[in-house]
Amino acid sequence: MYEKNTFTFLLAPPAWGKTTYIIDKYRSEKLKILFISPLRALAKEVYERLNSEKNVYCELDEKISRDVLLKKQFIIISTVERFSLNFEDPLFKNIIIVLDEIHLFFYWGESFRPHLLDFIYGLPCEKISVFAMTATINSAMLSEWRDLLQKQFQQVNVIDFGNQKLKYNPNRVITSKLIKSDSYYRMIIWDMYTKKESILLFCKKRSDVLRLKRFYEKKIKFPVLYCIGGRVDQFCEELKKVSTPCLIIGTTAIGHGVNLPQIRSVYFDYPVKNKDFWLQMVARGGRDGLGLYVYAFENYSMVKTRLIDVIKFLVIDFLLCFIFFKN
Repeated sequence: MYEKNTFTFLLAPPAWGKTTYIIDKYRSEKLKILFISPLRALAKEVYERLNSEKNVYCELDEKISRDVLLKKQFIIISTVERFSLNFEDPLFKNIIIVLDEIHLFFYWGESFRPHLLDFIYGLPCEKISVFAMTATINSAMLSEWRDLLQKQFQQVNVIDFGNQKLKYNPNRVITSKLIKSDSYYRMIIWDMYTKKESILLFCKKRSDVLRLKRFYEKKIKFPVLYCIGGRVDQFCEELKKVSTPCLIIGTTAIGHGVNLPQIRSVYFDYPVKNKDFWLQMVARGGRDGLGLYVYAFENYSMVKTRLIDVIKFLVIDFLLCFIFFKN
């Protein structure tokens, strides 16, 4: 797995087991690994999976000593912001750096978090090997970054087990220009009472999440949780205490990695124009392969929207207007 001065893209569907692959390699080959995530919640989740192992260090809340680098085997889990060791340190060598959700490094690094790209540009190529993992990265971005990285690394590889693909396709994807956000809001109530299964609703803005949380707390008897940037840890703690089924409302803050109960329906209340993000968010549901329904304004999956499903949706929505929403 380790070869100096190489950068390897590992592409595989959500829930395929990319992180498990790295963990198994760590256990079997006694590697030195630095695991870097662009999201604190993801890093924390990986640490919780490994905290019973020897020589596992988490740098989310406090710095770690450089003496860790003297060990023959270790895994350091951190984020770009929290990582404190010096790449120029003579002890920093023969290490595999795992960059989780590499597409976020590129998307966010080119917009509101430029330090994500600074981290990549500052990697000591001659002393390390890099594994960059993601389930979704569009071909143009992959090609562009492969060319750029070839100027930095001796070798750039792409291992593709299924880029921009879902491990389990949805049973149905309901989308139509005739359907508006309000219709999806009403259908969530119908789903909660008829299916009694957990539902995930994605909103574009934090203010929409808070508004809909108040709305549904008045409309349904099931628990309503919400997750926005800055309160992911708090959301995870609340989720441990709540019963299911429940309704979870959030922004893209829960689009990557946060452990959720089994989700049978994923709703969007806004158009998502980025295929990579759409697939990541849809993949939060149906992770056991036992079924998923998606209600959105676009369809980037392999499942085509059926006209009969749209008609059925519109009929039920018309009836719901008189059941739940009459003044």
